[in-house]
Amino acid sequence: MKNQPTILKAIEADYLAWLSVVIPIVLWGFFLFLLLTEIGGPNTINLLNPVVLITLVGILIFALRYAALRRHFAKGVEVPGVIERYMHLQDIGRVIYTFTYLKKEFKATNYIHHSTRTAHIENLTAIKVVLDPARPQSALIKDLYQ
Repeated sequence: MKNQPTILKAIEADYLAWLSVVIPIVLWGFFLFLLLTEIGGPNTINLLNPVVLITLVGILIFALRYAALRRHFAKGVEVPGVIERYMHLQDIGRVIYTFTYLKKEFKATNYIHHSTRTAHIENLTAIKVVLDPARPQSALIKDLYQ
């Protein structure tokens, strides 16, 4: 497949990618607030190591997730699918959908970042699904990443 998801689309749609970016940003904001306002006292600097470590872990998780998404779209096959159920609790959404590949029906679930950009999925019934031909049960909703 030629259409690869951009980094921004991956962060907006994929819940794991979103978390791996947002958690370090929030921690850095919290750390800088404590450091600059001196509310944390002289021991605030001790938080630097955990914040840097969590940031590095977040970068690693995001890099691995984005590489997996790009690989999935690169060798994926597009098939039509139907959303059976969409649920969300605050910012996490769960989409359950079915699709047919090689005359066999599959059911899959994607966890997405529920936001104004992905909320349109709630009103859709027909979707485009990108699946890995080697593992057809591993699928992504193309509409979220385009």
